[in-house]
Amino acid sequence: MRILIVDDEETERAVLTEILRSEEGVELVEAADGLAGINCMLEGRAVDLCLMDIRMPDVDGLQMLQRIRRDPMLRKIPVIVTSGNRDRNVVLSLAQLGISGYLLKPYEKAKVLAAVQQVAKTIAAAREKEAAAVASTHTVITNTLLLIDDAPELRTILRDAAAREHNWTVVEAENGQVALQMLQDGLRPTLCLCDLRMPVMDGQQFVRAVRENPSFGRLPIMIITGDNNAATVRQFAELRIQGYLVKPFDQEKLRGILANAAAQAASVAANGEH
Repeated sequence: MRILIVDDEETERAVLTEILRSEEGVELVEAADGLAGINCMLEGRAVDLCLMDIRMPDVDGLQMLQRIRRDPMLRKIPVIVTSGNRDRNVVLSLAQLGISGYLLKPYEKAKVLAAVQQVAKTIAAAREKEAAAVASTHTVITNTLLLIDDAPELRTILRDAAAREHNWTVVEAENGQVALQMLQDGLRPTLCLCDLRMPVMDGQQFVRAVRENPSFGRLPIMIITGDNNAATVRQFAELRIQGYLVKPFDQEKLRGILANAAAQAASVAANGEH
């Protein structure tokens, strides 16, 4: 289980890390504020659980939690809030955003472990249910990748890389306008990989046009970019994308992105969501 710890206090992150590192099968990732936390969630590798402080500079825990709950690809990630605030009204307001727990500081090891283990059991049960639902159909699910980039050589690299993964087909478009027409004609890809800089209609224009369309506004989109600084990540978050793929990229990174997208699509199908 991959756990993201988000807190601007290094000592607080260290305490949680020390408590959780002994848990079997746990991988820990740290972020010093909400923006960095969102960055971790968007970078392609799935986060199974997030422990976040509520008070942080720039993007605080509440803003990060609201961002997660708005995003169709992130909203199911369990979140445990950490805080020194004992105000019952604060806890109730956070509960409305679907948190999975509330840990008071200073931390008690037994309570931290109990909260994390409870979430781990819930995740395991949900995955078993999804796997059983998919298996019961006795069909092979084929996923579609819509690849949008004006550079033929980059599309070739990504197409060949995706072709090496099981049950993926690739549809290509040389700019956002062509891709948007494909969607208007009925294409519903599992995932869209879109370059930012393109002629005719660039990546930002494409994403905004997609989000404004009620028929396919929830399409999972990841941006292809050569820049992953803080300002760019903030811009990505405003576009409500599911992540980004930084150039140059490797097969392992793309494999993780495709696996996560396929799992999300299977979950949606198993639960009858649209």
